[in-house]
Amino acid sequence: MLLRLLLTLAPLSSSDDWTRLRGPDGVGHATLTLPSDLSLAHVTWRAPLPGDGHSSPVVSDRRAVLTCVDEAAGLRVVLALDTADGQLAWRHDEPLPSHRQHGLNSYASSTAALGDGRVHLLWTRGTGEGEALTLDLASGDVLWRRALGAFAAQHGSGASPVLADGVLLVPNEHEGEGSFLAGLDPATGEERWRLPRTSTSQRASYATPTLLRRDGHALALFASTAHGLTAVDPTSGKVAWEYDPGFDQRCVGAPVVAGDVVFQSAGSGGGGKEYVALRLPTRGMEPTVAWAPRIKALPYVTTPLAPRGRLFLVSDAGIATCLDARSGAVRWQERLGDGVYASPLVLNGRLLVLTREGRLLVLGAGATFEHHATLELGVACQATPAVAGGQLLVRGGRELIAFGLE
Repeated sequence: MLLRLLLTLAPLSSSDDWTRLRGPDGVGHATLTLPSDLSLAHVTWRAPLPGDGHSSPVVSDRRAVLTCVDEAAGLRVVLALDTADGQLAWRHDEPLPSHRQHGLNSYASSTAALGDGRVHLLWTRGTGEGEALTLDLASGDVLWRRALGAFAAQHGSGASPVLADGVLLVPNEHEGEGSFLAGLDPATGEERWRLPRTSTSQRASYATPTLLRRDGHALALFASTAHGLTAVDPTSGKVAWEYDPGFDQRCVGAPVVAGDVVFQSAGSGGGGKEYVALRLPTRGMEPTVAWAPRIKALPYVTTPLAPRGRLFLVSDAGIATCLDARSGAVRWQERLGDGVYASPLVLNGRLLVLTREGRLLVLGAGATFEHHATLELGVACQATPAVAGGQLLVRGGRELIAFGLE
């Protein structure tokens, strides 16, 4: 019981910062309230962007950072906007690479990680090599860059970096030789540890690490086809435990922790095909399968949510499912009408789902399906929103839209 309580107390975002994909520890929770009458009247500003991209906005020190692709100019762009009014604070340009990737991917898919006045980025250069790049949050100046070696993947790159306990976590599991997980010094880019990974999989991992906090300590959860789920001490790179369910499919969505269960799905071709739900190990034990009922409409690109003992899945085809986190029993399942690539969020007990067609849906987070509001944005949306400083930031088309919330 104590273990379940400790694992349920994931941090909620109530600050002015949202410094990584899906917010603090990657859990996708925030304490702001989504109004039932959510409308365009709640928009406080709209900022034009110089190009497309799937990266999510991240926020620190009143600056929202995101990446774009300006194909006309042949540039990959990093932007910082003032969260008060959406005005441009700075812009950093890099040459646009050229390499094979999926038609629905983008050269601006990876979301930045912010911390200690720095902007950390991962992407693939035109040489087919991965690169870590760090900019100054105040000015946009380059502080350091580090070549990460080959990254071979038929779909391009996309995993995002994460800061944990003063270490920059770099996932680099791809389809060639030399796959690894690494921890870098965020101030210098120097490697603190490297965990080599076997390159037996023909499917690169696009899953961003999730942080699991237990008894005051953090573990980073990595997911891949070749290794399944791996829990790593972020400061040392030591593997705490690993469980390989024998995935055949690709990991894109991140692991999600629901009480003492960790859930990971894998898929291909626009849909989830397989999953594993593990009971987290107690000291000195190994993880075990918690439950394994057949679940229809598994997520592939999106990452689930886990508030209040429930597990919420949203499939790429736009089917939402509520499960009991302890047993895997389905509580409800509803078709939302549109496809979804952005991961859902939970704000003060309400679910926020952003569809590819640009519909913001406000749903209940209870054991029965509740639909509270639908807002038509009228623009295509791929990126997961951010919540910080009393604002909901939504990337749609070639603009960033700020909603004022309470």
